[in-house]
Amino acid sequence: MTNKQENNEDIYLREGVHFLSKGFISEAKESFNNALKYNPKSSPALHNLGLISLRSNNLLRARELLEKSVGLNPSVETYTILGECYEKMGEHQNALVCYKIILKNFPKKIPIIIKSASLFETLGKFEKAIKLYYKIVQNEPENTEISIKLAWLLWKKNRHDAIEILEKCLLLNKTNTLKKIKILSVLILFKEWSFRIKNNKLPYHALSIDDIFFKSTSDILLQLDNESSILLEEFKDHPQAYMIKGIVNFVRKKNQNAQDFFDMVSKYSNNKMTRAIRFDNEFFSHLNDFDTIKLIKHLPKLLEVKERNIFENDIIYLSCNSDYFNYFTKPLLLSINNQTEKTSVHIHIMDSDTRHTEYALDFCSLLTNIDISISVERPKLPPNDINYARSYFHAIRFIRLYQHLLKFKKRLWLMDVDALFNQSPKFLFNKFKNKDISLRIRPARLEPWNQFNACLFGVNYSKKAINYLHKIAAYIAYFHQNAELPWGIDQLAMYASYNNIDTKNKPSIGFMDDKVLDYEYNKDGLVWCSSGSIKFAALNKSRIKNNEEVTPYELRFENYNNKIEMLDEKLNSG
Repeated sequence: MTNKQENNEDIYLREGVHFLSKGFISEAKESFNNALKYNPKSSPALHNLGLISLRSNNLLRARELLEKSVGLNPSVETYTILGECYEKMGEHQNALVCYKIILKNFPKKIPIIIKSASLFETLGKFEKAIKLYYKIVQNEPENTEISIKLAWLLWKKNRHDAIEILEKCLLLNKTNTLKKIKILSVLILFKEWSFRIKNNKLPYHALSIDDIFFKSTSDILLQLDNESSILLEEFKDHPQAYMIKGIVNFVRKKNQNAQDFFDMVSKYSNNKMTRAIRFDNEFFSHLNDFDTIKLIKHLPKLLEVKERNIFENDIIYLSCNSDYFNYFTKPLLLSINNQTEKTSVHIHIMDSDTRHTEYALDFCSLLTNIDISISVERPKLPPNDINYARSYFHAIRFIRLYQHLLKFKKRLWLMDVDALFNQSPKFLFNKFKNKDISLRIRPARLEPWNQFNACLFGVNYSKKAINYLHKIAAYIAYFHQNAELPWGIDQLAMYASYNNIDTKNKPSIGFMDDKVLDYEYNKDGLVWCSSGSIKFAALNKSRIKNNEEVTPYELRFENYNNKIEMLDEKLNSG
């Protein structure tokens, strides 16, 4: 290479870095590409072009460029960005390889240890994640975020250690109000759950309405209230301070005060959830005006693609998008089909195109122990906005549930599709046959949207249940029509709507315990539920192959997926 070429390459590299720092992406790309013309093996140019592609979500191009760059110059920076690229592409093992290479040479590089630990957690390799989080806490004992992550992973393994880590972190951050609030917000949960366990009460399942909120941790609640006041003195109108004020008042059952504070959060931040928290009678009176036509305003047409005229008294109602149908609904359907009694199921698919709908119909036709009906809708959702899509799918299903309750005139059981039946659904139907609604209600939870759980919700065709479900559907429809649909609004609407109904008109509740909704995967559990990382870890076949902390849910899930492959082969062969 000549000096002239070297000079030209350096000039364009400096120019590209300058443009990139100013946010002039097109100009930066042009400069880095010009540098490559003078030196096709310019690692800095490849690195920066890979970075630009990664930030533009052009992942395949980013990987190509970054792999070339790291092959020429295996720098920490390029390995870090390449690892990030692999993570975004779902190639978690490749990402871990990148981070392992970095840590081999720089074993105390905390950001990379954090990335590795987080990946292990995502992959369900919890022991490895715990080991790395411990390593970080030993080096940075005041690290609030990591201490909280570690405490959550330790909680079910060793409650004492989980609480001890939080209490130590609290002492080390005694002059930082925001960090203290974060720690106390988790510590109050652990302390209350510990109290419940000590008193032979289920920690995560309330068995009456009076069983929710906090019974033994008023001291920590007072601390949270005091810290939020201090935060408001330190930073006028701080949204997090108002959030804690709202939560404290909510837990103390001062709902109107709570709503006022949540309104302040909305005023000083762009928090959609706090804007959606409504306890006032004026709002609910407005919802009474939502007839069936107004409920579905701005919603796409509901298409019934497979009808049934006769159903049993109970219908399992599965609502999902097409991806979740492919990944999770099919194993769930097999777990239902595997039972001895025939079961009625309605499937509502949110974004199923014509081709996918045909596949769903064909697949379901092979399940001879299920009476199935199917509906679809095809909303025009904002492109590349996965968060809005998730909120839409979770919330709008309650409006569709209400429509189908009126249509079928049978008890419906809305269910998250990332679960499996371990026993016959008939046990569920019989246990709650005399209740208007059936669900899991959570004790010792702080937020209004975390009280009533939507993972399995039974609603009877009764006057009180229909009225309750209408309030939920109208609540969601109101905010959807006002372009506000935060994640979790379904559970918020469930609690706020129930709270608004006067005592004599409240629906009777069937309280689901840990035998009905089983997150521990016991032999006598009715529904094996997945949550958080376990759900996606179940899709990682290498975990099953290597037997890496695999749960019974994952083994059963994999077994059903093997059967699904055979059913798909049968469909493909005609």
